[in-house]
Amino acid sequence: MTVDQAAPDTRDVSDALDSLGRWRLRPGVSVTVLHNGVHLRGWITSLTLEGGAGLPVLWGRLAEALAAGEERSRAALAELVRAAPAGSPLRAALLTVIDQLLDHDLLVGRAGGETAEGAGPWLGAVAERPGAAEAALAGS
Repeated sequence: MTVDQAAPDTRDVSDALDSLGRWRLRPGVSVTVLHNGVHLRGWITSLTLEGGAGLPVLWGRLAEALAAGEERSRAALAELVRAAPAGSPLRAALLTVIDQLLDHDLLVGRAGGETAEGAGPWLGAVAERPGAAEAALAGS
């Protein structure tokens, strides 16, 4: 049996896609879709992901799951999880992109990423933990 013929690993192991619902794209991140990739620019970092022609499509699906709207992102995430079973090449590609987004601090926790009107989106764009930073500012 060759590697191509082997069944995908479907063990019940939690990975970054399973916990993606905790995250959203950091406010202020700009995205440019390239021919074979995506370029993201945040407040202090940028990231260019290059690959095949399918990468911009993959990004579009992932971006829906990272959208700020809770209901819309939940539906998109459920669809991604269904389309990318454990061990599949699609899941491996998604995990690579998610890991890069986390490594470059382009994701923020959903619960801590919403900021009050006083701080506006700026705090969500620059603070490591926007919720904690907002609470500290409110208490000062």
